[in-house]
Amino acid sequence: NRVYVLSEALPFIQQFKGKKVMVKYGGAAMKSSEVLASVIRDLVLLSYVGLRPVLMHDGGPEINFWL
Repeated sequence: NRVYVLSEALPFIQQFKGKKVMVKYGGAAMKSSEVLASVIRDLVLLSYVGLRPVLMHDGGPEINFWL
């Protein structure tokens, strides 16, 4: 349920408030409009709680190395 998820996320929200958060988006996820809508909702939520999401297109092996 949402209350549980938010209570679990709260320490991370507090820890990373005001920080940039990289969100990798690409590959199979780009083929679904439903996934895109979900990603956008998640980005908005991250912004509302004080994080600074940065959406990045796939990036391939170079980005995977840094994640």
